[in-house]
Amino acid sequence: SSPARRCLETATALGLTPIVDPRLAECDFGNWAGRTLAELDAEDPAATRAWMLDPAAAPHHGESLLDLHARVGAWLADLATGPDLLTIAVTHGGVVRSAVTHALNAPPATIWRIRVAPLSITTLDLRDDGFVPLVEPSRPVPASFGAATAVRNTHGQTGTSNAAPTMRASPS
Repeated sequence: SSPARRCLETATALGLTPIVDPRLAECDFGNWAGRTLAELDAEDPAATRAWMLDPAAAPHHGESLLDLHARVGAWLADLATGPDLLTIAVTHGGVVRSAVTHALNAPPATIWRIRVAPLSITTLDLRDDGFVPLVEPSRPVPASFGAATAVRNTHGQTGTSNAAPTMRASPS
């Protein structure tokens, strides 16, 4: 789980015992935290434009998209080399978008073209050749749930498991 309180509470509401992994934290927006994009654009359109167009830019004195992408990529790489199990990550939209760009082998700037609805579930399936995003029909998600990413480490295997979902994180 992300260390954010809302993610920890969501994981608990899902019946999971959260294991905090700082790599699942939302992007550090620095001095932009808590403000809307419209507010930022009205105040400093050049900085906002740089943030949206240059993945290396961090005009907010926080984390760049490249930094976020590297952090999420490191988490995914650890999952890819770990044991075959279901991992449920209760996290944030930016982390989910970054994970999907990794799965698609798309450049980090693609993050802006991926929409992640609040309270949504995104599934990545790990195959022998990497992660594959699975698109499933929309289904209602109870309001108490937060954004979650399920990662199946199957290395191309199919089948079912009676094991309960677990959350796994590498020590940081």
